[in-house]
Amino acid sequence: MEQPESELGYPWSQVKRILGSAVRVEQFSDWMFGQTMGVDPVTSEGVVYADDLERWIRGERLIYD
Repeated sequence: MEQPESELGYPWSQVKRILGSAVRVEQFSDWMFGQTMGVDPVTSEGVVYADDLERWIRGERLIYD
């Protein structure tokens, strides 16, 4: 797995590159519904926290309250 490009995690553009297909991006987006994301302080792009993307790829579903 490649390293996150942002200090906060994976910018959405990087997530799309990692996941590849539009179907996988949509599945991940559905999985992320209701989860917290960050905003990169330099680019203002939405950032997925590394834990969330890495857990999704492993097939885990943990929700933090």
